[in-house]
Order: sequence, then structure tokens, then C-alpha cells
Amino acid sequence: MKKKLLTTAIAIGLTAGLLNSAQAALVTDVVFKLGVNSTVKLDAYTGWTTAGSFGVAGDSHVTDSTKDYRSTLIDTWPNTMTSVRVSMFKQGVEQAFIDFDPSGTSSTNFFTTGNVTGSSWTDITSAPHNFFSIAGDDFYDRHWFVNRNYGGCSVDVGHMVVIDSDGSQPCGWETNRLVNDRAFLYSTTAINENWNQTNGDIGLADVFAVSITRNVPDTGTVPVPAPLALIGLGLLGLGIRRKTKQ
Repeated sequence: MKKKLLTTAIAIGLTAGLLNSAQAALVTDVVFKLGVNSTVKLDAYTGWTTAGSFGVAGDSHVTDSTKDYRSTLIDTWPNTMTSVRVSMFKQGVEQAFIDFDPSGTSSTNFFTTGNVTGSSWTDITSAPHNFFSIAGDDFYDRHWFVNRNYGGCSVDVGHMVVIDSDGSQPCGWETNRLVNDRAFLYSTTAINENWNQTNGDIGLADVFAVSITRNVPDTGTVPVPAPLALIGLGLLGLGIRRKTKQ
């Protein structure tokens, strides 16, 4: 009797496991995007920190520099996140990035050197910084600002900056690069660079984006090869029939 019940239990467990097992999938979403050619614009700082959505899902495409986008995932800041990436794009191709560990962070404090897990810049955590924050130098509307030093416009050095022209821009390295009152600047080399460089070491992105990667449960069933499903069901039926004859 024990063997027959065991057979039945194994068959039920095998069949249920094969048919109903759920898996988690890693999904990456662009949750914030600014385009240099956008006509209806989000502020680089308050657009990130003010709750609510902006645009529609299709506006999140990094190949489109004419639309801004904000997802409400920023407001919920899911605890299922495994990483956050801040990127500069040009014609849909990522040019520079910084990856962050979001564990124990909020949407407003993840952007620090202590949370960096990787970057296109090799000195991102070793170089000194006078700014490394989303707010950045708010007086000059230099946001998402990773900067090594000031010292007069001619010697300003940094890694990346998102410039909105709502405020005063005192330096030529920003005013000379404004497009539609915006500039997304980044070092094209592996280290920080003087913002005044004209030899190609400072790039001009057409899209700035923030994306998150998170675990999303797959509620669907995992496909089962037909022979295995039939074997499981056959064992289940055999176990039940034998139990009935007792």
C-alpha cells in the first residue's frame, strides 16, 4: 500500500512541477529619457524627482531624440531591481554609462560613487569629485553631474553632465554646445576630461537615459516535452487505479 501511494505522490509531484513551475525573468526598462530635440521637455532634475508619468511607452526608445519620457517605476523604485544604468546615447548607440547597485537606495540617492558597480570610465570611483549627484550644480542647471573640479571655466574637468538652459551658463564649454537649450556632455575617453576640449574628447549625446533591470515573475507555465507529460500523467493514472483496487 505504501509503495502505491508513493508512486501516486511522485507522479503528482512530477506532473505538477513540470506543468506549473514559474520562473523569474530579468527585464530592463528605460524609466527616464531626455532628447536633445524634444519640444515638450522635462527638467533634468525636477522631472526626475516629481512623481507621475510623462509621455507614452513608445517615447522611451533611445533612438528617438525628439521626445522626453518618465515612468512611474521611478516613484515605486521596485525592491526587485538588480541594477540601474545611467547612459549617454548618440543615434541610438550607447556612448558612455555608469552602473549602480540599487540595494537599500531610493530614486534620489542611488547616484553616488559608493553604489557604482561598473562604468565606461575607468577612474569613475578613484578620481576626486566636487559634484557627483542628480541635482548637481543646480545654480547653473548642471544636473546628473559627475565633475572632478572647478577652477575657472578653462580648467573645469569632469565625466558627464546634463545641461538645461533655464539658468545662467557662465562657461563657453556649455553655451557653445547647447542644442534646443540643452546639452548632454560626456568624456569620450576612459577618464575625466577638460570640458573645453575640442579634439573629440568631449562628446555630445542626443539622448540621456536611465534604465533599471529587475526580476519580474513569469506567471506562465514552462512548456513540457510531450513524452514527459504523458509519462507523468500515465504514472498518475496507474497509481490511482491501483489504489482503487485495494
